[in-house]
Parts: sequence; structure tokens; C-alpha cells
Amino acid sequence: MLFDVSKWDARPGELAWKHPNTEISWGAQLIVNESQEAFLVREGKVEGPFAAGRHTLDTMNYPILEKFIELPFKGDQTPFSAEVWYINKQVVLDAPWGTPSPIQIMDAKLGIMVPVQARGQFGVQISDARSFLIKLVATMNSYSLEHLRSAMRGMLLSHFNTLLAEYLVQRGVSVLEIAADTQSLSTQMQERLAPDFGNYGVGLVDFRIISITVPEDDPAVARVKKALAHKAELDLLGTNYVQERSLDVLEAAADNEGGAGQMLGAGLGLGAGLGVGGAMGGAMSQVGSQLQPTASGDQPPPLNPFATASTRWHIHLDGSEQGPLDLQAIKDGVASQRLTRETPVWTKGMAQWAAAGSVEALSGLFTDDERPPPFPGAVTETTPEPSEDG
Repeated sequence: MLFDVSKWDARPGELAWKHPNTEISWGAQLIVNESQEAFLVREGKVEGPFAAGRHTLDTMNYPILEKFIELPFKGDQTPFSAEVWYINKQVVLDAPWGTPSPIQIMDAKLGIMVPVQARGQFGVQISDARSFLIKLVATMNSYSLEHLRSAMRGMLLSHFNTLLAEYLVQRGVSVLEIAADTQSLSTQMQERLAPDFGNYGVGLVDFRIISITVPEDDPAVARVKKALAHKAELDLLGTNYVQERSLDVLEAAADNEGGAGQMLGAGLGLGAGLGVGGAMGGAMSQVGSQLQPTASGDQPPPLNPFATASTRWHIHLDGSEQGPLDLQAIKDGVASQRLTRETPVWTKGMAQWAAAGSVEALSGLFTDDERPPPFPGAVTETTPEPSEDG
């Protein structure tokens, strides 16, 4: 069946369309709308594009058609066979994308795998109609936005997975904290995808990540949320996990029967990295604060080799500085074996930190011999020396 006039009124979501009739009469009219381009395809060869406007197909208007159609002799008016293709170059902004199922991403902050889902939207505009027709449309009768989404899905998800993992590692944030960064991620995704789309004659327009979510009922997600909530609570209270665990140990020991439990229950133990002072009125009464540096240029006075109750000590334990602590707290720390000979200590008058066992005022606390010295005036047994008589 011949056609004399060809025109295409594209519907939403249509990117390319082939006229159903392939028998074209000489002098046929091609009407190309604004934001469209048309092509003739015969035996795999493409001629065009025909821009917006009305085009009369004859060798007078398009001398190249004579060679394209290979006329048997000049001036022949016999109809010829060719495909007429229309390409829609209008910007289409409503192309949705999303992860079909949760993807597993390593949470850089907590070090566990977390399932992540994402969705968004992007727009496209055919930038190179010939390349688009040859590489993507090929022998299909029509090509829609859905065809394009399906063709690009794998590439898009691969880029997104890589970018999200890199972003979490570089920023050191949790998956649950990334919602505020979707705009930055959207920009980076557009930069990564644009060259790949361009290879097929498609321009990528306004790529957007609308949301990044995690399944609420997933056990890994519950662990992450619980850990982040607990960390926020500790930050609010001004403590950390090591200190919290130390307090837990103290509480457990105080509940136990026996000498150690009674001592701790009476307030004689050290907690939160020896941040708790000695007994006062039968209860724990002092929580240490972090060591504050001394003023620049202060000259320490001579150190009294005999520690007194008023001497205040600073110690370095569990990776942090604790103090000031009184002598009773130091004794309690030695008794509970949390403070050892090697524990670094400092008090006013010392030029620098030193191991507790090397400080004269404290070295006596670390004696290995628990027996008391001889009582003054006590009679000691002696072994009589043998007499000369035998």
C-alpha cells in the first residue's frame, strides 16, 4: 500500500515510531513536527535526518535519494520501498527508577551489612537521533520510554551500588544517616551516568534520588538503629562505651557476695576507668573528670615522697586520662587489680607521667609480700649454734 503523506503525533512516553507502510510513492510528503526528526531506512542504510517541516520525496528536492534508492534509469517514477522512522526529541522528565529488591551495603560506621532500597526519577532527551536509531531502536517497530528504562536499568543500578558504597566509606556515615545527602548523590549519579547514556544518543536530564530507605522489619536494620540510639544517649550523658562497661562490671561485682563484692558495695572499687573516688560515708562519692593540662610555664613544686590523703592523682587507663583521684581511690584501684605497677600516673610536682610502681609515694602499694614486718620488740626464734663439744 502506497502512502502520499506521512505524519506522526507522538503520545506520552513514545520515543521512536516506524510508519506501517513501506511502499513510498515519488513525491510523497513527510511532515515532521517540532522536536522531531525523520529518517529513511532501506536495506540497512539510513538517510536523513529530515528536520521539522514538510518534505517532498523526489530527486529534485533530495538528489541523494537517487543513489540511495538506486533508480534503474533517471526520472523513473516507480514507487520504492523504504522505512520511514520518526524520532521524538522532546524532553521527557517522568522516567522512574528504583531498586527492584533491597541491595546489601556495608554500613561504614557499624561494619555490618544492611539492606538498602532506593527510588528516584530522571529525564531524557534524544541528543543524537541517528545513533539512537541505529544502536537502540534497530529493527523494532517502535521504541518507548519503558524500553529505554529496561535497557539502562542494569547500568544505572551498578553505578548506584558503587557510588553509595564509596560515599559511605569516604564520609564515614551510617546508611541511616544518609538521607540528608541525597542531593549530592543525585548530582554525582548524573555525572557518572551521562557518558553512558550519551553513547546511545540519549541525553540524561535532571537525575534525582528521591529516597534511600531500609526495610523496617530487617534484623540488621534493627541492630543499626539500636546501636545509633544508644550512642546518641551516651553522647548526651557525656560518657562512652568503655566507661559504661566499667560501671556494669562494678555493679555486677557489688552484687556478688564475698570480700570483693563487699568492698565494691561499700564504695571501695574503681569504676568508669577509675573515675570513681574512695569511700565516703559508705557510698561512692566521686566521679573523675578528664585531665586538664597545667598552665604553660608552671614550675612543679618538689614531690612529697609520702602521699597524703589530700594528694590528687591523675592516671591514664583504658585509653583515656582520669582524675583527679584521692589516695584512697588509688588504693582501691590497686586492690581491684585495675591499677598496676605499669599504669601511668601524675600528680602536681612530677615533671612527667611515670609508671605507678616507679613513684616512691605509691610503690609501697604494690608489695608482693602480704606478711607484716616484725613487730618492734618481738622475740624472734634463733637457732642455737653448735658447741665445740659437738
